[in-house]
Amino acid sequence: MQPVPVLEHNAEFVRAPGQAADYNLWRLELQKLVQKLRAELLDGWQQLYNRTDLQWSSGNFGCYFAFLYDEELYDRVKRRWNIAAFLKRMRSDFCGIDSVVLWHAYPRIGLDNRNQFDFYRDMPGGLTGLRGIVRQFHAHGIKVFIDYNPWDQGTRREEHGDEAALADLCAHIEADGIFLDTMNAAPTALRAAVDARRKGVLFEPEVRPEISELPVCTASWAQWFNTFPEPGLLLHKLIEPRHMQHQIRRWDADHLLEIETAFFNGSGMLIWENIFGSWNGWSAEDKMLWRRAVPILRGFSHELSSGNFLPYIPTLVPEVYANKWQGEEIDLYLITNRSGDAPRGDLLPLGALTPNDAVWDLWQGSKIVPSANGNVAFKAGRLSAIAVTHSKVAIERVQRFLRQTSVRLGTPPFAPRTAPVLLKPAPPASIEAGAGATIHGAMLPVPAGTVRMQLSHMRRECGCYPDASTTKDQLDTFLMGVPHDGLVKHDSGEIHLAAFYIDQHPVTNAQFERFVLETNYRPADATNFLKHWGGKPCPESLHNLPVVYVDLEDARAFAHWIGGRLPAEAEWHYAAQGADNRKWPWGNELQPHFCPTDGKLHSIGSYPQAASPFGCQEMTGSVWQWTESERSDGHTRSVTLRGGSFYKADGSIWYFPGGPQPLNSHAKMILMAPGLDRCATVGFRCVRDA
Repeated sequence: MQPVPVLEHNAEFVRAPGQAADYNLWRLELQKLVQKLRAELLDGWQQLYNRTDLQWSSGNFGCYFAFLYDEELYDRVKRRWNIAAFLKRMRSDFCGIDSVVLWHAYPRIGLDNRNQFDFYRDMPGGLTGLRGIVRQFHAHGIKVFIDYNPWDQGTRREEHGDEAALADLCAHIEADGIFLDTMNAAPTALRAAVDARRKGVLFEPEVRPEISELPVCTASWAQWFNTFPEPGLLLHKLIEPRHMQHQIRRWDADHLLEIETAFFNGSGMLIWENIFGSWNGWSAEDKMLWRRAVPILRGFSHELSSGNFLPYIPTLVPEVYANKWQGEEIDLYLITNRSGDAPRGDLLPLGALTPNDAVWDLWQGSKIVPSANGNVAFKAGRLSAIAVTHSKVAIERVQRFLRQTSVRLGTPPFAPRTAPVLLKPAPPASIEAGAGATIHGAMLPVPAGTVRMQLSHMRRECGCYPDASTTKDQLDTFLMGVPHDGLVKHDSGEIHLAAFYIDQHPVTNAQFERFVLETNYRPADATNFLKHWGGKPCPESLHNLPVVYVDLEDARAFAHWIGGRLPAEAEWHYAAQGADNRKWPWGNELQPHFCPTDGKLHSIGSYPQAASPFGCQEMTGSVWQWTESERSDGHTRSVTLRGGSFYKADGSIWYFPGGPQPLNSHAKMILMAPGLDRCATVGFRCVRDA
């Protein structure tokens, strides 16, 4: 028979001692483990934790993952950031936040050759605008992380390398941290590069760092940790009490275990609701639990980051677990109840108390009178917190804390996951409908008929829109982005289409230039508008190539001018697939294509050598094409792109799908603002009703 180990642990947690275990022996083994792991680190390994400019990390309990495309953060209609309204919801739903991750590129990156830093530069207002919202967060005491994607190696490169670009970005927008996406360690040269440009920037990797990385990464995500049946102790925090770990299981609908782990360990939570365009809002119950827990963590962060820690102190009821942080003036007990009910009677032995000691139920907000032997009884929900004060100053501190946190209950709203609604575009008021009809190129007639779109594509983490026949309990099969490499399969059913005309090829630069000259068209936000022209007029070499660097509104304005509109996705599909249900617009074989970037034929692409039934052989499929399919779920706007493009970012599964795309596939493009939405690889064609 194998002997039962005195102490069990994995790479993430230390397990609670069994009920029959010798507690003193267990504690001794825990001390040996921690000492052994610390001894493996180099001398001076606590240097960053001792730096005053980085000590904010130990109080960073509530970190919010802000998907910058969320309509709650940016109003694309009014063209302004809504930081004040966003922070108001953070206070009402989560009792405020301590930091925010400004997520920027994925899952859009790879649609053209812009790199991850370009995505920050092309945000509304550019880097100056970003600095403005960072300062708004700072005004409320909230720290700001930027995001680093090390896998972005297939887009254009920065002149001086990623480390220098990150350092410059932190300095320019005054960021406080770098979130290291997909990483478990910081690049070797990053600390020196960032410190040279801006102090106080901490590094936090997504993947659990090795213990050897603790001297460099003073915080980390605790993502999808392997839990024990009992609430576990975070191993990294045992080694360094100031190391902040944020619990996160982003696709879960129930965050009770994450909140419990964070609270029981005196650590933090990553609050993540908009997951790359898939909404997974917190339930009202989870919000209420965290709103009661996080003020206690913040109020006693000094004790929680000290080394005077007594884990799993014995309690008087099985399955009630307690950790004790012993301070000079205050002893703090964080408790979780796994018994499944509300135990009655004495729960926690405090030992000998002096006449000057006072006991407080921080969770319920009241004072407790202990029994003569130092035991206390209190109302034990899933989480509880007890404080023992040893001085008048400590009593005043606790009383002040209770006054400040007394109003934190109520029922916060819950925003469930809903299907995105198809939006109807408004015609541009300043453009005369049909004024350009006589100069527009040839259109092909498409007879009335029935189309059935049977599509299959990689889910990615942004999900997709649901089919019309989808029931409420089937929504997650479309809307959720997990597994990212799984397939979304659509079946539109039969869609009956009236006859229409469609452009023989995508709208060209020459045609769009005529539109601009005739109407004096100038979008309200001209960021990246016709960027490839390099100014006016359009270079003659581009005249017969598809116009790009136009957003959805630019394309709609042109279509309105010629008396047409953008095609619905089903219309685009019907015209491209034809009666023979071909796989590509020109047939069933992938053909070589001409790339307008280098003027050469390539073996993979979407330009056919033979004439295409869909249109001109030089133009068909060279760029992704807008369709009239704009949708919003109240948080994320998106549009469906069709056709594929000549460009493909290689080297990572996280890039937007590139290259030619078969007709049984499409791609969800998340919309943000014109500067980001205008791409080198997205054009359009128009339709007219017959």
